[in-house]
Amino acid sequence: MSELPNAPMSPSIPMSKAAIALNRFGYGQRIRGSQPADPVRDLLDQMDRYNPAPSQLAGREDTSEKAGEFLQQLRRLRRERQNAAASSGMSEMQEMQRGMTGNPELDGLPPEIRSSYLSSGQILRRDVGLRTNIAVQSDTPMLERLVHFWSNHFSVSAQRPGTHHQVGNHEFRAIRPHVLGKFSNMLKAATLHPAMLLYLDQFQSVGPNSQFQRRRRQRSNRGNGQGQDRGLNENLAREILELHTLGVGGGYDQSDVTEFARALTGWTIQGLTRAARFAEAQTTGAAFISVAHEPGTRTIMGKTYRDNGSKQAVAILDDL
Repeated sequence: MSELPNAPMSPSIPMSKAAIALNRFGYGQRIRGSQPADPVRDLLDQMDRYNPAPSQLAGREDTSEKAGEFLQQLRRLRRERQNAAASSGMSEMQEMQRGMTGNPELDGLPPEIRSSYLSSGQILRRDVGLRTNIAVQSDTPMLERLVHFWSNHFSVSAQRPGTHHQVGNHEFRAIRPHVLGKFSNMLKAATLHPAMLLYLDQFQSVGPNSQFQRRRRQRSNRGNGQGQDRGLNENLAREILELHTLGVGGGYDQSDVTEFARALTGWTIQGLTRAARFAEAQTTGAAFISVAHEPGTRTIMGKTYRDNGSKQAVAILDDL
């Protein structure tokens, strides 16, 4: 950033260095603002002024625990519908079609779940408004563009159950504090955050030979019907390798994806009541359940990682 070359907007209208600094490195000139006399120095000074926790976030209510509560509500509803369908002879789909409202997002939901769903939408809209206001009011717009760049790189969706309460936290707590730090720290914070674990279904990935899965198989063998395998989910492992770090053709293969997925087992979200007594809170806001973790060492791209619980996946992320 030692110099900002003049670059044409069109063959006949050159952009000044100040215009480049304001528009390409920021979000344009603020109302009643002025152009910087020294654009390069202004951009460098923004790094010193950047505030990862701006005042707009000071009064923000943290509702992240409600993600787990909402998932528990949905699980109870699914069990109730399965039981009702079995007792009535109807299919589960037919049972769900009772009481349709005409709104596809709310059809068939009991009042308490409908209320939770609508409330989570309000939380999402609040956080979208906050991130917008922070960006347009900031006196460090270059850093706000970096925040949005990294939020896009580690993108999460609000279209999965529970994520409405977490996507704001993902940007505010996993991205903002790390935009001027080490990539490895942002990688760990962003990929092991509850929003990412929910979005890519990592929160319910279970090691095939974990204590949890062995107990389920034992119960199934006793004939109580509760031993169906939950299964290993490779979504997060593949996204980290393919999109977040190495990229397609980065030297890994399918066996590395599977091994990484096994190392990630046990990483889940807080607030799941059935697993609460096993959950260990993590600095990312997530939880780790050791009984769901696949035991054993993992070998990824020729390097072996010992089984040390939650730290196994963290060590792999550090190397990536």
